[in-house]
Amino acid sequence: MTEQGQHQQKLQHALEICEHSIQEGQQAEQFLHEAFTTSDPKMQHSAKDKVKHAKHSIEKAQETLQQSIDEQQQQQVKSMMDSLQQVHDNLNELNAELPKQIR
Repeated sequence: MTEQGQHQQKLQHALEICEHSIQEGQQAEQFLHEAFTTSDPKMQHSAKDKVKHAKHSIEKAQETLQQSIDEQQQQQVKSMMDSLQQVHDNLNELNAELPKQIR
């Protein structure tokens, strides 16, 4: 396999990790909203854990993606990085809304 082919494969893998992280973050957001609605402390603790895990996953995806890009692929990657950052920011905002005893 050529060096360019290997790089493209590495980038594709990084993009797949990002897609998975975005989905995980969105699911954590939804679960957190449900936990607020039900006011169930166990569900809220579980939601907190899901948010924490999703944020970590997003941070790792950003790092992996950043390591995989070159100048030609920056535009493609910028869109994915923006999506990851938006989900990460949403999770931070939702986490800040949690009652302090749950955080």
